[in-house]
Amino acid sequence: MRVVHSRPFHPQTLGKDERFHRTLKAELLGVPLSDLDCAQRRFDRWRQVYNHERPHEALDDAVPASRYRSSQRAYPESLPPVEYPAADHVRKVQDQGRVDFRGERLRVPQAFRGYPVALRPLDEDGRWAVYFTTECIAEVDLRERP
Repeated sequence: MRVVHSRPFHPQTLGKDERFHRTLKAELLGVPLSDLDCAQRRFDRWRQVYNHERPHEALDDAVPASRYRSSQRAYPESLPPVEYPAADHVRKVQDQGRVDFRGERLRVPQAFRGYPVALRPLDEDGRWAVYFTTECIAEVDLRERP
């Protein structure tokens, strides 16, 4: 797995995800759900049909369950401590995806709140890449700050 960002207002760059969401909305969310128990029952039934009964054109009319394989790697209960090279500027992502750096409050994806991220300078002065482990999750430009 890896972090993937689409360009703002261009969801077609993640077409498979958008197609899935369109199907989910049309088939499941178009009718009001009376309570959480009702919602869970409907999601469970929909998931069964979507993954085990309905053929998918992108899979040569196979069902997704026929292609699924369990990972050989065990899923860790918690992440090991994240470590970065000494030259990196490490900051912990605060609530609402905020990172304080060089007197500025920067926004990074909220999914990383509570975790350390590393800021590394880019080739252009004032531009920085934000990394979570080995993945670049954002770029910030300190020159464009108000």
